[in-house]
Amino acid sequence: MKRKVIQLAGKTHVLSLPYKWVRKYNIKKGEELDMLEDGQKIIISTSSLQQLKKKDIDAKKLKIILARLIGAVYKAGFDEIEVRYENAEQYSSIKKCLDRTCIGMEIVEHGNNRVLIKNISLPQADQFDNVLRRLFLSLLAMADDGLDAATKKNEDALQELILRDDAINKYSDFCRRILNTKGTDSTMRAAPLYYIVEQLERIGDTYRDIALLLQEEFVVFSKPVNAWYQSVNTYLRSFYLLYYSFDLEKVERLGEQYLALEKSFDKVLKQATKKESIFVFYLKKILEDVWDMNGALLTAKL
Repeated sequence: MKRKVIQLAGKTHVLSLPYKWVRKYNIKKGEELDMLEDGQKIIISTSSLQQLKKKDIDAKKLKIILARLIGAVYKAGFDEIEVRYENAEQYSSIKKCLDRTCIGMEIVEHGNNRVLIKNISLPQADQFDNVLRRLFLSLLAMADDGLDAATKKNEDALQELILRDDAINKYSDFCRRILNTKGTDSTMRAAPLYYIVEQLERIGDTYRDIALLLQEEFVVFSKPVNAWYQSVNTYLRSFYLLYYSFDLEKVERLGEQYLALEKSFDKVLKQATKKESIFVFYLKKILEDVWDMNGALLTAKL
């Protein structure tokens, strides 16, 4: 989209705002807008609220995808969702999804196999950085505590880790909702940030799956497997530090770390017992998921 600059009174330069944007956010004459200078770019934003986004869902024939559908509508940024369902099992699925992942969404009306869900806490762009950091720190704690629980054969800690994955899902869904509705108040691009958030959730799911496997049949890790587990956790922490202290030389070192760990994978797998091998593959998946975020990080930060 291009706009022509209009010059007034010699020194004043004026640029018109797109009509659709003005109408969407109900911009009035005399209203103050926020402006951020970013090199060759000027970013204009408003704190005005746009019209509520509403969605009507007929879920009577849905079972397997119902919870995922509610989560998707939440992440897409809808503020009011009416769901028609058929039985108590479907209602339970809707309620669990709201409780586990949808921050700020509550059932405000309920009756006749119908629920009305409303957003009672509007997300703001300036919340993104705080919630993302919380997501990172929760994931790092989950990684370290998982290894500690495995080493000490602590079954209660493993159960707690499985439950803590709900918090990671909740933070990641909230971040994606903000990116879809408000963007971010920093100059970083929303699309690569969205990918990073999704990857962090996937990594959390894999750590949860490791805990679930240990619950089913506990395996005492040998020294090589234990050390590789620690190395993968350290690699995740290296990405976290890089995200908040970005530097191209650090990205290069992250690549060197990845190649070294990938090279050691076959050796560790050969040393692992049959029962340990599945855990080694899970850790390899975490390693690859972390490394795959480097392209999105470069795109977001450069």
